[in-house]
Amino acid sequence: MLRKSRARRTLLETSLVAVAVVEIAAAGVCYYYYRRLNRSQEYRYWMYQNFKPGLEAYYRVGALFGDNAVRSYDLKTWGIQD
Repeated sequence: MLRKSRARRTLLETSLVAVAVVEIAAAGVCYYYYRRLNRSQEYRYWMYQNFKPGLEAYYRVGALFGDNAVRSYDLKTWGIQD
């Protein structure tokens, strides 16, 4: 009967745990920045000036769930013509 070595099984288990921890950490970071964008118009303006693709992704998520008013409100407040 062939059996897996304990070292190989331990390496696999450790790798799976490490991947799970990285996934959970990445989800936490994404949630932190989404919440920050959702609550702070100043941060959205900073993103508009410095990282437009990130802000565009935030607006797309809002449009996906039917709330596109944030983009128009931001552009109106900042005095930017779309």
